[in-house]
Parts: sequence; C-alpha cells; structure tokens
Amino acid sequence: MTRMTQLICSIMIEDEAAMLKQVHRAWAIGADAIELRLDKYQGSIAPIHQLLKDQKEKTWIVTCRSVYEGGHSAALPSERLEQLTSAAQATGAYIDFELNDWNNLPASLTGQLRNDRIILSSHHFDDCPDDVANFPTHLPTTHKTAIAKIAYTSKHINVSFAALDLMHRDGHKVIAIAMKECGLWTRVLARKLGAFGTYCSLDSSDETAPGQISVDKMISHYRWNSIDSSTKVFGVLGHPVAHSMSPLLFNTWFADAGINAVYLPLHVNNTPNALPTFLNECAKRPWLGISGFSVTVPHKQAALDCVGQKADRLAQSIGAVNTLVFGDQQNALGYNTDCHAAIDAIVAALKCQHKDLANLTVDVLGAGGSARAIVAGLTSHACDITIYSRRDEPAKHLAEQFQVTSQPWSQRGQRKSNLLINCTPVGMWPMTNDSPMSPAALKSYDLVFDLIYRPMPTKLLLDAQAQGKSTLNGLDMFIRRAAAQFQLWTRQTADTTKAYQLIENELTKESRPST
Repeated sequence: MTRMTQLICSIMIEDEAAMLKQVHRAWAIGADAIELRLDKYQGSIAPIHQLLKDQKEKTWIVTCRSVYEGGHSAALPSERLEQLTSAAQATGAYIDFELNDWNNLPASLTGQLRNDRIILSSHHFDDCPDDVANFPTHLPTTHKTAIAKIAYTSKHINVSFAALDLMHRDGHKVIAIAMKECGLWTRVLARKLGAFGTYCSLDSSDETAPGQISVDKMISHYRWNSIDSSTKVFGVLGHPVAHSMSPLLFNTWFADAGINAVYLPLHVNNTPNALPTFLNECAKRPWLGISGFSVTVPHKQAALDCVGQKADRLAQSIGAVNTLVFGDQQNALGYNTDCHAAIDAIVAALKCQHKDLANLTVDVLGAGGSARAIVAGLTSHACDITIYSRRDEPAKHLAEQFQVTSQPWSQRGQRKSNLLINCTPVGMWPMTNDSPMSPAALKSYDLVFDLIYRPMPTKLLLDAQAQGKSTLNGLDMFIRRAAAQFQLWTRQTADTTKAYQLIENELTKESRPST
C-alpha cells in the first residue's frame, strides 16, 4: 500500500490563543499534517498535549529546534526532549529531534520512545553536505525505523538533485529538502517521489525555513493534491525566475485540460555550464518525468547550444531557444515561440496586417535571446531596425547577423522612430522603479513596447503614457508564446481568453510602490 506524502504546515507557537487560531486555519486550508514549533514557546505544555490528545486522528509533529540548527531554543538537548515528550506522550504525535543531539543523549531518555514516531533530522544552512545520500545510514541502530530528515541550503539548483535522489531511493522513509529558491522543486516533487512529507508555511510571510511555500499556494498554485508518481514535470528555467507568472498559467491550463502535469519555477544560475549541467542531470533521471521547459533570461542562447541540430530551423536562424520538448529518451528538441508571438502582438497593437510592418522604424533595447527573436521577426518583415545594448559586442554581433544597425547604448532615443521595444530586464519586478529610458527620450516614438509584464505597467510604459504615447505591455506576447509552448507539449489548444483574465487578475493584486 502506497503511503500518502504529508503536506506539513509548520507553525511557530508563541502563545496558546494564537496557536489554536493558526491550527484551525491550517486544517481548513488543506494541510495533511501540522508541525508545532516550540522554539519560542514559554507557556505550559498542558494545552499543547491536550490539543494533540483531542485530535489524535490527525497527523502532528512537535519539535523544539536548537539555535545550532536554525531554531530559537538555547535549552539543553535533554530539556528539549523532555518538553517534546510531555507534549506528545500517548497522542501518536511525531517528535522531530536533531540527530547530533540525539546521539549524545542517554538511552534512558531515547530508548523509551516509539521508533515509528521519531523523526531524526539534520539541518545545514551554509551549504549542501557531501553525504546526503548516506544520511539515513547515520541513524542509530536502535532507531533505524525512524524517519530520516535532511535539509540543506541550495545555492545552485544542481545541488538539489541530491535531495531528489534520496527521496526517489528511500521514499516514505525520508524527508529531503533543498532550501531556498533553487530547491523549490524538491518541496513540490516530494509527493511524486513518495517521501514522508514536505514542509509549508501557513502564510507567505510565516516561513519557518528558507524557501517554504504556503499551504494554499502549494495546493492551488502547484496542484499538490493532483501530483502522483506518473505526474509529468515542466518548468521555466531562468535567472531570475521568481517573478514568472508561467507556473500559475500552465498549471491552470493543465488542470482545465485534465493533464497530469505540474509546472515549476526553476532557478538556474547565470554561471558557466549551469544550464547544460542541469539538463544533463535531468537526462540521467528519467524517473523525474521531465517533459518540457520554457527557457527565459539569460539562458536562451545557451539552450540552443545544448540542443544543437535538434533545434528547429526558426530557432537556429534566430540563435535562441525558448522551448525545450523532451522525448521518450530524454532527448530535448528546441523551438522558439518568441518570434511569432512578438510580431503578432505588435500587429494587434498597431491594428494592421503583417505586410504593413514593412519600412517600420524600430529601436530595440537589448541583444539577448528575446531581442534576437524580435529582430529576426522584424527583419523578415523588412523593418528598419537599430539595436542598442549595454554590451557593445553582443549588439554588434546581432546586427551583423541580421544585417541591421547597432548603436552605442548612450545614443538610444536620439532618432525619430515608429516603435521602441525594450528587451532588457530593466524595470522588471522587484526593481519596479527602474527604466531603460529617460522620459524625455520617449518623445521620439509613436508606440512603446515593453516585453516585461510584471509589473503592469512598467515605469517605462507609465512614462510613455504620461507623454500621450501608445503603449504595449508584455502580457500579450507572454500569453501567445505560452500558448504555442502548450501546443508543442500537449498537442492541445490553450484557452487564451481565460489566460488574460487569470494573469490580469493576479497582477492587479500587486501595488506599485510610489515613485
């Protein structure tokens, strides 16, 4: 019989009244289990014991985390264990205790506790230890049936594979978490890999460890209750990636289409070989069920290098891949859906036909993967293009490839043009007060197009609107390219009308800081 992976809501208790309210909310939102953190608790243990006793049918974990392993308690190990034992006795609750301290306690204290209700844990906040895979072997012989929990900081997504491997191998016997943003997928995929559980916060502001996701977001955003061993895995590869609305969009489309899949934000650092190493590690693990990736800044050109001749002709001509599709042998095929999405968005904004773009004067800011796709598309429509980039060499190389003009970054905004397109990340959340252009320079344009969709509008577009200019945000292009990716991955048509409503509703919840 397969055991269900527990979605554990971790609650830091400070007083009894707040605890009862938090517990009630956690169960109501949909937590499978609750961890009561007693690190800061100074009150009587009696009400905690009574709560656990009254709700014995539920899954509880009690812990009092030491300051030495990221907690707040300076009490002696024996004092902490006594506190936890008093809370959990005769209730069926699990006790989570640090393995290092456990090994130094006398058998008279540890031997009386039920093996099947002990979690022995180890936390590493500086880096990933070398022996993650061997951690369960470090459990004492007297408690080999205890749950082995290891949590470590993931400074790079490629170190998170150790946690995934451990869960894949040992399943319900372990809890393995790579903390921080780079390890997010270890939390979500714990259910796919059959681990004992994963930890969530009650609210986004109440995390008790770096990188925790709220219970509500895990369920509604990442489809926790639908994930099983056969769930296909998709995601967006980028640096940064936390701002992306792609997980919300694709997971909604998957749910509406009845597709057993989950889409995740995967933070791949902008370091040499980061992307090829990540893709190689994924290919070694067919059990992950990797089926496709969106690729965003700054990895689009590196993605083309990874797939080589397995990219389609459009992606090769552009020199950038924004979509990876994995076959049965984990061989990735590369595509570019940016090009057509951008051109179609411009045509819609100008209320014209594609043929009317001929001789349109366009200034393009940036020379990365998105800029390459847009320049390729505009060139095919005989537009007059000038590229401006903060890095001269990429701009010159791009201009030479498509036989257009490049100018120094300092010269932007000095010629009269029909259209300005921002392909840089300047102004992207959370740096919402930044803009790649001064307000005065925007007088040169009729239409200003910013590929950024979060925030909506950006400062660039607000400045353009203040001068009476027509503007186009990145949402239309975002949804068009996402729909094309969905088609490539699933052979199904996405509901774009619902997509606009979904993303716009989400973005309107965010307030721009005053400028």
